[in-house]
Amino acid sequence: MKFEVYPIKIKVKGITKRRLSNSTRALQKEREKLPLLSDWVAEQQPTPEERINNFDEGLIKYQKKLRISRAKGWREVRKILSCLSEEAKIIVLNYWNNSRIPKSPEYFLDLMHNKFADYLPINVIKKEEKIIKLIKDKYNDN
Repeated sequence: MKFEVYPIKIKVKGITKRRLSNSTRALQKEREKLPLLSDWVAEQQPTPEERINNFDEGLIKYQKKLRISRAKGWREVRKILSCLSEEAKIIVLNYWNNSRIPKSPEYFLDLMHNKFADYLPINVIKKEEKIIKLIKDKYNDN
């Protein structure tokens, strides 16, 4: 089965002169938005270095969240593939490997539910229908 490798490591740039000046400028703009409260806003703001470090930490957390989500998607794909018969598995994987579809779990799940839904066991389809019904109910209530 073909798949796209997810980038292993994120490159954090750290504190550079350019990032420091941009951070200082951004903090100054925030203070200028409220001229009467600029002293109070300045007390609440982080230092430019703290702002850069917070941004970098947030970026790392976001990347970890994306990697966890992608791994969960591939586990779901493997679970669905294990439910298929050998003949259906060969057909689906042959189509997947020879197609131009991006090789990510989201696209594979979409392919399975749109093109190869006939091969899916009924319990997987019913589970999906329940999830869709719950989502529709949630959005119809709001």
